Amino acid sequence: MEIPLFSSTIRRREMDAVLTCMVSEKIGPGEINHKLSQAAKEFFNVDTALPLRSGDVALRYIFQALDLPPGSGVIISALSPAWYYKCIKRAGYEPIPADVDPDTAQLTPESVQVAASKGGRVLFLFEALGFLPDVRGILSLNIPVIEDISHSAGAFYGIADGDSGDSGESARVSGEEPGNPENVYNAGSGALFTLMGLEERDLLTSGGGAVLFAPRRREGIIIRRIFEEAPETDILSDMNAALALVQLKEMKRNYENRRELYNMFLASIQMASESRHIPMRQRGGGEPSYYSFPVIISSGGKEVRQYASKEGIKTGPAFQNSTAAFLGEELKDCPNAKSLLLRCVLFPLYPRLGSKNAEKIAKVLRSLP
Repeated sequence: MEIPLFSSTIRRREMDAVLTCMVSEKIGPGEINHKLSQAAKEFFNVDTALPLRSGDVALRYIFQALDLPPGSGVIISALSPAWYYKCIKRAGYEPIPADVDPDTAQLTPESVQVAASKGGRVLFLFEALGFLPDVRGILSLNIPVIEDISHSAGAFYGIADGDSGDSGESARVSGEEPGNPENVYNAGSGALFTLMGLEERDLLTSGGGAVLFAPRRREGIIIRRIFEEAPETDILSDMNAALALVQLKEMKRNYENRRELYNMFLASIQMASESRHIPMRQRGGGEPSYYSFPVIISSGGKEVRQYASKEGIKTGPAFQNSTAAFLGEELKDCPNAKSLLLRCVLFPLYPRLGSKNAEKIAKVLRSLP
């Protein structure tokens, strides 16, 4: 049986929470939505957390709060989800794709500056595959930032006191401060607004939905005011919220499981001394969220994917649903993003993988063609 590329982290306790919600005969927005809001607010140490029906709804709230003039430029990574591009267009603004670093798939302060010179007024910072860019450098440009931590929740950037920068534990996940906070940036902590998707392939999933955060009180007041007038169809149902609430409580355990698998796979691919393929890693210190195990293939990824498939392992292009893939030849001035679109391949990495399957993947990584 083929090992799937993604698999839900939903366990029996998550299903018990959903069944309890169903028995209560209250599956629409209600008490559990409120509990998720409070738990997320405390876990991520933010002023406001609003569980909403979708990322699309969250973007609509953000645009309403920003009150941008029609036609304003919105900077996005060329590797951000294609739905970003479509939603920004539909809202009456102009998406400006920016190129990424060729080794990390992340925006850089330099690429954001280039996009700002083309009319970008605000930045939607998508942290692809759970890795963080130089967020402090980007924030120093004084461009309003909305941060998407759908892949990167729990990650941090920078070197903590006494840390080599190659290991450590995320303050968000462990509940501990990673040394001097001046040296470390926790995913989502410095943006005007933060979006955390709860879709099927997001780090935390409830089968659909999103949580909109305001880290600070001033922005929190604004989005709470918008939320007070929200129709019920904008608000995450209690059934979905029940799934998300249990997964939030299990986040530390899942994080540790993912980290162990990631380090195992990293060691395996590094054993292949002649390997031309480069595993993607966190640059600049800190730790990613261990969302997945992406490998940058030396040329096109087709041969590697075929080899893995023959060994019973499902892989996939890392950015097949990205803005770059959606725009195709219409995408200009983003050569690094176009290259990664073709060359970055994801291998399975999720808490329910199991030791037998993990060993099988590690063996394949050691022998990639």
